[in-house]
Amino acid sequence: MVDQTDSPLPPLPSAFPATRDELHHIAEQVVSPARVAATGNEIALEATPGGFGTPQFPDGGCVRVDGTELVVEESDGSVRRSALDVDPEAAAALAAVHAFAWDVLTALHDEAPAGAQVSAVRLWPEHFDVAFEQGAEAEGRRASYGVSPGDADHPAPYLA
Repeated sequence: MVDQTDSPLPPLPSAFPATRDELHHIAEQVVSPARVAATGNEIALEATPGGFGTPQFPDGGCVRVDGTELVVEESDGSVRRSALDVDPEAAAALAAVHAFAWDVLTALHDEAPAGAQVSAVRLWPEHFDVAFEQGAEAEGRRASYGVSPGDADHPAPYLA
């Protein structure tokens, strides 16, 4: 058992697994497809304040989850918000996990030596994890570094 006394993350509420799964579904079925529609092929997302979302689209705008809302920012600056049926405390805990993962992995990414063939840090909608890769594939030295918010087999967040 992990002692969370000194953890930078809040304790996970009982609704965390169900909320994580619902927001994972929204990432895969709503947010990531919006990025594909705007870019033609990019699926990767990023941690955002209060949740996760797309980077800015080439023509402006983005789609993101902010707490318990789906937020669509149009290229003209207009914003639409839709309420999501998720637990607010669990959504905040998930946002904290993704923000922590983004910060830690960005720091690790930035420490990579020159020539390390480092990919960008991304939040991947398929697994709902934050990750990047580093190392030469041709030399069999490529590795992934990531943080998962948990899944069906592991209900709590874990390092991957």
